[in-house]
Amino acid sequence: MNGPRTRNALLALCLSAALTACGTQWFPHRLQADPAALAQVREIGRTVRQEQAELAHDGTIQVEDIVVLDLGAATFEEALRLAHDRLRRRGWQDGADGPDRLLMSSPAWKQASLTVGSLWSAGTHRMQADAYAGRLKSDAVVVVRLCETA
Repeated sequence: MNGPRTRNALLALCLSAALTACGTQWFPHRLQADPAALAQVREIGRTVRQEQAELAHDGTIQVEDIVVLDLGAATFEEALRLAHDRLRRRGWQDGADGPDRLLMSSPAWKQASLTVGSLWSAGTHRMQADAYAGRLKSDAVVVVRLCETA
């Protein structure tokens, strides 16, 4: 009764239970926007900087592409308006917005959404530190945060 077959069956049963109970932690699900969506976003201006952030939650890793774009504007307000117009021409649709931020989605990529804001409201800490130090122009650029949602 304690032969190799029993031991193998017991091992298989334990392994199966462990994978079922902890599988989301061992094999996380990654959410990341389609590279074509990112390419389309980058078309609206000159890419000054690009980074990624990974947020982990309940066995899911959400990858966020963060792009600083120079649209040739004199002010942030003008850059935000230009970003909105250029994204709308590419099929992105309005979501919520505020005085210094836009939320948009695209029917071409059902799960993709983006936020457009200032370096100070949407940029990473490293981007903000570089702007403070004068290594990154901050007054007339926009930051686009693109991600895929579940």
